[in-house]
Amino acid sequence: MGRRTSPMNAGLSNLDTLKKHLLANTLAGNPQFDLVIQAIGLGMAAGFEQYCNRKFARLIGAQDVLPGDRVNYLLSRYPLEALTTVELKLDEADGYVVQTSDFVNTVDLKNGMVLLPNEADPGDELSQVRFTYTGGFWWEPLEPDDAAYPSALPAGANALPDDLKLAWLLQCQQVWDARDQIGLSLVDAPGTQQTIDTLKLSPLVKTMIAPYVRYQMV
Repeated sequence: MGRRTSPMNAGLSNLDTLKKHLLANTLAGNPQFDLVIQAIGLGMAAGFEQYCNRKFARLIGAQDVLPGDRVNYLLSRYPLEALTTVELKLDEADGYVVQTSDFVNTVDLKNGMVLLPNEADPGDELSQVRFTYTGGFWWEPLEPDDAAYPSALPAGANALPDDLKLAWLLQCQQVWDARDQIGLSLVDAPGTQQTIDTLKLSPLVKTMIAPYVRYQMV
């Protein structure tokens, strides 16, 4: 089967992988379903991130800007690989100023937490701290039919857990089945995206992704 031109970079797999999961082999090569299946995959990936209160995709040079009136910070993409730069902005006149290594006390790579010394907040509620880092899960960008498959895991990267990928595939399957098993009604239906948005995560999927939910401390 020829590879489609639109990889699902914001999803948990590529378009062809999801098509093979949702469609019978006789239909998997039919491009008329591509945009709808891509919308399902990307929509469910975004839904997972919203439900889990975090970003999953590995990104080099990711930046989070957070208020300066605290000493504990939760970064949106984790596990962390490296915290590259920490900058503090107290006002617009001076802008962001790079901080020295003693600005940070501890970095929890697994949970994406950056802890500053407890003596005092670095700024008030109007100040900002900007973190530049590499974090999130890496997933295979190639399809099994590609010549270079499988790709090598980048040094220091954390592979997408199998249970998280399976949960995404199962939820995409639920959305697909709820519309039409063949998918014909998805092709020209103007309200498709709205219908997808109203579907809820299945109990099984909720159980599977429960370990990946980040609960905010208030």
